[in-house]
Amino acid sequence: MKTEIIYEDNDILICRKPAGLPTQTARIGQVDMVSELKNYLAKTKSAEVSKKEPYLAVIHRLDQPVEGLLVFGKNPAAAKILSQNLQSGNLHKKSYAICYNQPLAEEGMLQ
Repeated sequence: MKTEIIYEDNDILICRKPAGLPTQTARIGQVDMVSELKNYLAKTKSAEVSKKEPYLAVIHRLDQPVEGLLVFGKNPAAAKILSQNLQSGNLHKKSYAICYNQPLAEEGMLQ
């Protein structure tokens, strides 16, 4: 599995998405985070008992070339709360960039 799980409990899953791996894809046969994580969840004891596809909600996405942390809901109630927190600003997303040359300004906005 290319995905590294950072934190997991009964409700949420937080993992590191490596650069180049899509969060979710519609292409058949292409590896993505959701497929990897659902396969992982299907192998756990709780999924073995139910024998159905594990629930996994994408709370936010990262572009395919980007590396970073992603949060997933493992049940509908957790997904709803996480989504509400993201929309209300209680759950924050931050982005950082690595520059190889000295930028022209100390800080600013990319356009």
